[in-house]
Amino acid sequence: MIRRARAAAAALVAATGVALVPAGAQAASWLDPGRGATYVPVPDGLMEHRVTEATVQIGDERYTTRTDFLVASDRARVRSYDAGTGALVVEDASAGDTWRSWWAETNVLRTYRMSRPGRPVQRSARTEAAILREQVARGWLRVTSETVHGGVPALVLELGHDAPDTSAASERIVVEKGSYRTLERRAVLRAFVEAGREVRSESTVKVVVDEDLPRDDAQLAMADHPGARVVGGGDGEATAARKSSRAKAKAKARAKAQAKAKARAKAKAKATRRG
Repeated sequence: MIRRARAAAAALVAATGVALVPAGAQAASWLDPGRGATYVPVPDGLMEHRVTEATVQIGDERYTTRTDFLVASDRARVRSYDAGTGALVVEDASAGDTWRSWWAETNVLRTYRMSRPGRPVQRSARTEAAILREQVARGWLRVTSETVHGGVPALVLELGHDAPDTSAASERIVVEKGSYRTLERRAVLRAFVEAGREVRSESTVKVVVDEDLPRDDAQLAMADHPGARVVGGGDGEATAARKSSRAKAKAKARAKAQAKAKARAKAKAKATRRG
């Protein structure tokens, strides 16, 4: 059975795009064509407040989280809750040159150095929108249709012919027509083999709150986690990039091995029929 922690981690990745977590396979739409250069800060005096509901299905296991985002120009705080129990699962906060991430399951608080001090690890909704526009311009994503989502005129984006090779087999992103702000994301990841069986994974993320609020530094500060074991993690963003790269390489190797296994099975079946 797949551990709930892994499903929770996958749900957090689906909701935030931050890959510095277990099972951190990113969908292609999170990748920045500008390699991190794309950045649209939240205006001074404001902070973005978003709430998402992310559901991840990994094999027979299903997990849903509700994630609360507060993002300002120079800091951010993200809290993810188990949608069933309401318990806090993960809390992340970045400010100055430090990114901190706390996981309830282990009660470990990891601290990382940020390669871009003063720029939050969690992207603003404005930055996400700019990245999606760039991806459409480059052919990584394509507009496949127009629709109305919750009464809002919207565009449907799907993977384009020039999309980078990631673990995602398909993606469908619904964005507000004018602003390109995300309303809903769906991704199906390529199947992988675990314990001798093929496992499929898919995620759905719905944005249920998206608003600008007056900036409040008290709300942007990370909560205390008494008794948490503090662990230094080095350069967090670099670590995330390395993990993402390793995940892509592993996914490619798995796909290659599965293709070879299928070819062998096909050849064996053909030989049996001839015999």
